[in-house]
Amino acid sequence: MEDYLLEGVLHHFHGLSGFDSMRCVAIEPGRVVMKSKAHSGLENIYGNVHGGSIMTLVDMTASAAGYSLGKHVITLSSNTNFVRALPINNEDVKVVSEVVHNGKSTMIVETKIYDGRGKVCVRNTTTMYVPKLVHPEDPILKAPAAYDANFLAEGE
Repeated sequence: MEDYLLEGVLHHFHGLSGFDSMRCVAIEPGRVVMKSKAHSGLENIYGNVHGGSIMTLVDMTASAAGYSLGKHVITLSSNTNFVRALPINNEDVKVVSEVVHNGKSTMIVETKIYDGRGKVCVRNTTTMYVPKLVHPEDPILKAPAAYDANFLAEGE
C-alpha cells in the first residue's frame, strides 16, 4: 500500500471521549482491523458498551477500509445488528471492516465486532458514497477533533 494511503487510513481514527484506547492492528487494501478497550468511557447505563460508541467504532473503521482503496468515502446508510452485549470489562473489542463492493460511485463495507472471547457481538453493513479518488498530492484530511496519537499498533 502506498505511504499516502497508509497515512490517510490512520487519520480515520481520531480521539473522542472514551476512544483513546483505539489502535489499528491490521491494514490492507479493502480491510482494516482496529481494537479498543471496553472501558468505562464507553459505558451505557446497563454496564455495556454504548450502542452509539459501537456505531462510532464501526463508522471510523469502515471509512478507513474504504479509504485504503484510494477513495474518499461518505457514509450514506448504516445497518447495525446488535447480536449480543459488549460488557465493560477492560478487554479488547476487535472491529473488522471489509469492503465487499468496490464500485465507482458507491462502496459497501461489512463490519463485525468481536468481544474478548472472540464472539461476534455486532454485525453492520455500511453503504458509502465515493465522491472522488485519493491522489498522492492531496492533503491528508484530519477530523477537527483529532489529537496527536499513534493509533498504529503491532499486528494481530
